[in-house]
Amino acid sequence: GADAARIANVWRFNTVRIANYVGPNPWNNGSNIPAWRADRAYLHQIIAKFRAAGLVAIISTHDLLGRYTGPATVPSRTQIRDFWIETAQL
Repeated sequence: GADAARIANVWRFNTVRIANYVGPNPWNNGSNIPAWRADRAYLHQIIAKFRAAGLVAIISTHDLLGRYTGPATVPSRTQIRDFWIETAQL
């Protein structure tokens, strides 16, 4: 809410980038549920707050170190594909 309004009204930005980790969930004691599946509702709450303030939210996917996906990275290209398919269906 308030942060999104500040970004739009004080900083006069019209777009925000949301860096999103996609891959195994390191915070769930060995769970193999990807973090983005566990936190999907929270991600959509963040997007809704930005949209309500008139901002465009761009979601970018990364591993834990901020690197983009590649042939030997976690998340894999399959995990990235699944993220985008499932996110688009919501």
